[in-house]
Amino acid sequence: MNHVYNRSNVGLFIAIFLLFACINVYGQRAFLKKIDNNTEDYSWGVAETADRGIVITGSEKQGADRPLTVVELDSAGNYQTTHAFNIIQDGFGEGGYRIKRTIDNGFIISGYQSNLDAGANYTWYAMKLDQNFSMDWDHPHFFFNPFAGAPYFDIIQLPDSMYYTVGYYSGSGYGRKYDQSGAYVFHKGYRNVKGQVFENTQVRNIVLMRSGNFLMPGRNIDSDNAQLGPMWVEGDGVVGTNIGHELYYLTDGTDAELFSAAHAKGGYMMSGKNDDKLLLVKIDETRDTVWTKRISVDVNVTDLVYASIVMSNDGNNVIQGTYEDNTGQRHTFLMKVDENGSVLWTKYFTDTLNGDDLESYDIKVTSEGGFMITGYHINQGGTSSDHHVIKTDAEGELCDNFPGILEVTTDTTLAISIPITFTAKIVGGTGSITYRWDFGDGNTQNGVGLQA
Repeated sequence: MNHVYNRSNVGLFIAIFLLFACINVYGQRAFLKKIDNNTEDYSWGVAETADRGIVITGSEKQGADRPLTVVELDSAGNYQTTHAFNIIQDGFGEGGYRIKRTIDNGFIISGYQSNLDAGANYTWYAMKLDQNFSMDWDHPHFFFNPFAGAPYFDIIQLPDSMYYTVGYYSGSGYGRKYDQSGAYVFHKGYRNVKGQVFENTQVRNIVLMRSGNFLMPGRNIDSDNAQLGPMWVEGDGVVGTNIGHELYYLTDGTDAELFSAAHAKGGYMMSGKNDDKLLLVKIDETRDTVWTKRISVDVNVTDLVYASIVMSNDGNNVIQGTYEDNTGQRHTFLMKVDENGSVLWTKYFTDTLNGDDLESYDIKVTSEGGFMITGYHINQGGTSSDHHVIKTDAEGELCDNFPGILEVTTDTTLAISIPITFTAKIVGGTGSITYRWDFGDGNTQNGVGLQA
């Protein structure tokens, strides 16, 4: 399907609507895939396999149970199989929050497990899988204080091949170390103390610093006025001890928290939220703040739900997250910033057909230098949810394979003095390609093109 347009010095706004189609853009395989396994599918973590496939972890409702699941996709996003780990068949369930590839090409997963018989609402849970997705070991950590337990939010493999995972328990940030066989080594608590009062502290992510220590972003609740403040802890890389933490509260009295951290030029960058704004904090190697920025991800945003961050191959940083607009619909955004926090580009992924929610919660850099994102798609009635995976190139662009209509937009301005041909073709699957070219000058064209 070829369309030639002759324009000069116009702002180009393109929205391409795709139905069961995948465009091969400049030879890059990129897509948005929906995986509909059951009525309630949730995914929170994503990783790349040794053969450039994709795995996502989360939870699914399977009959009366809700097992922790690992879903395999090939490099083109085609569904392969689902591995379900139904540890406790109690009708409540387990879930994976983060999945990372290990040095032996297996996977380590952090998450939660319910154990109502033990008198707990949730327990921490960690699991090691080999490259064939067979379990090497797993470790629940049971509590006997109802509602006090929480998931392991994140896990890393250390240079000595041991593992460190973080979460929180009963108002305290918490870290736990396992050796290569999964045996418990030690645990540490991370909690802010104000006077004689232990405040409510959470850690949500862990990054291995260049020094070998741990950087753990999170939040703290002020015991005086219940204001939520962003904080980060540096833990000793050998024994896990808190060797220093930073905490502050916004002077306007609004709540703020941090979700994720990544390496950056000259230090580290952390992402979080401040009401409806994206919160970015950059620190140097000694934990001193370089700058703090609050960014609106969209003009219609009413709530910033979540934001995680990675360092891209060019040394800048890319943030993905979920925000809610003034109609109550949730969307996924992908934003690239430079070392000073200046926005280089922003991409949006949204369901324009049904107005359903498209939420995303984890991002990794692919071996091609692009990005992979996972989350879940919830219908308007909230009666069903499905896994989704987004894979983009290094500039956040994609083609899609989404059962429904997805709008992909770019605000790139081009100076065009010669005719340009836009080409789209179906690479795999069935369906049709529809298109809308909007050049901002009132000359909008729509149509239905290639039939498969």
